[in-house]
Amino acid sequence: AAAYPRHIFLAAIVVLGASQYIEYDGYWHVWIAHQLQWGNFVKEYQANAHPPLYFLLLRLTFWLGHTKLTYRAISILTGAGSVYLMGMIAWRAVRSRIWAALAALAYGLALPSILISEEVRTYMMAAFLVQASFWYYLDLIADGRGPLRSRILFGVLATLACLTEYYALIYVGATLLFALVVQPLRAKDGALRALGREVLTFLLLLALPAWEYIAHFGGAP
Repeated sequence: AAAYPRHIFLAAIVVLGASQYIEYDGYWHVWIAHQLQWGNFVKEYQANAHPPLYFLLLRLTFWLGHTKLTYRAISILTGAGSVYLMGMIAWRAVRSRIWAALAALAYGLALPSILISEEVRTYMMAAFLVQASFWYYLDLIADGRGPLRSRILFGVLATLACLTEYYALIYVGATLLFALVVQPLRAKDGALRALGREVLTFLLLLALPAWEYIAHFGGAP
């Protein structure tokens, strides 16, 4: 249901991505990703307000060339994927292909979605990872536990989102609150066991982002 809005969004955004100018902050991100020595890279990214994952992936796009479109490739592709995920999550919520397609279309044609997908910035990649992790989180809240595979993928994707953009910690905090307050009450295998399972999940999820956050701002000038 979400495939057609995704294709429309992708076609439009590629045309814009090849022609629109890149703002100062976008070129600053390119500069950080260009640092060849690890020490220089760490110094430059810590002088910025964002985690390092996006810069590392941006560096890989240089193999495709140094054009406006390649610099924007991560945001464009994750933007298209984000539209698709929005439709799939909406379908899971309402079980209607029509409403799911409308949700994806509205999200994809919203001006903020278009603008963020055109930026050489971290935001759209983080949004995509948040949505992908939420897709698997729905498995966990469906019956109070969920399969182990979904729990692992939720944790990995949420961790990557936090390593892309710090605002993802707000999302993790919301899911943590639900997990600690609601999930134990809905668990079929005992509240204490469910509480321990949720605590372990989020301790593992937040370990790397918490370490990176402390190292980032502890090392910033």
